[in-house]
Amino acid sequence: MCQSQAYKKWYYSSDAKRKGTQARAKARQKKLFAAVWRIKEETGCMLCDEEDPVCLLFHHTQGSDKLIEISNAVRCGWGEVRLQQELEKCVVLCMNCHAKVHAGVLKCSLVGGSNVKLRF
Repeated sequence: MCQSQAYKKWYYSSDAKRKGTQARAKARQKKLFAAVWRIKEETGCMLCDEEDPVCLLFHHTQGSDKLIEISNAVRCGWGEVRLQQELEKCVVLCMNCHAKVHAGVLKCSLVGGSNVKLRF
């Protein structure tokens, strides 16, 4: 029996095991979400004075190799190191500035990403 088959057998052998695994995954997701939210709260938009985290998002800078959107990385449960590597390619922008950057109205001269760090 290969390792993946053995894991599936273990995983489905008990509801308690499965629910425990799901609970740990959900707790990890909440921890990552809180850390990313904290970055938005502390940083604010890099181009204007918007500070409300609800209006902020992560913009991958020009020339960076975007692997995934930050929200999807959190939802998929990426590890802290891998998520930090992806965050280093980003700057925090409000939704309006982000749209203007993509439309070419504003220039995001913050090449090289931000200096935001995950903190738990």
